[in-house]
Amino acid sequence: MCLGADSIMMTRQATLGPIDPSVNGPLNPEIPGAPPQQRTPVSVEAINGYLAFAKEEIGLNSSEAKLAVLRSLADRVHPLVLGEVYRSRAQIRMLGQRLIQRQLTDKARVKKVLDFLCSESGSHDYTIYRQEARDELGLKVERPDDALYAIIRDQ
Repeated sequence: MCLGADSIMMTRQATLGPIDPSVNGPLNPEIPGAPPQQRTPVSVEAINGYLAFAKEEIGLNSSEAKLAVLRSLADRVHPLVLGEVYRSRAQIRMLGQRLIQRQLTDKARVKKVLDFLCSESGSHDYTIYRQEARDELGLKVERPDDALYAIIRDQ
C-alpha cells in the first residue's frame, strides 16, 4: 500500500515488506488432517521459485524436462490454481507499477524496484528498513519530527 503514497513516513522501528500474494480457493491443495474446506494457500512466488530452481539450479532446460517438472507440479497443485497464480503474478506487478509511479518516474528504476519487491527479496519475511527503502529502493521516505514521533509512539 505504501507504494501509492506521495511519501512514506517511517520511524526508526518502521519496516516494509515485499509484495508476496498467495492464491487461496477450493481447488488449492488440501491440508493433511485438516477439515476438507481448509486449504493450503499457494504462494505466487513459491511456484515461480520452484520453476526457477528446476531451470537454473538443476539445469532442466529441455522441453521434455520442463514438461516433466510442470506435470509434477500440476499433480500437486490443481492446474486452475496454477493459472490463477500466473494471473495474480501479472496483476500484482501491474498494480505495483501503477502505484509506485507516484514516487518514481524512471521506468528502469520502477522495474528494478518491482523486481526486488516481487521476487528478488526472497520471501515474505524479508524486512526493509527505512535506510534501504530510501537509499537502495529510492522511495520517498520521511522521518517524523520529535513531536510527531511522540504521537506515533504513544498510540
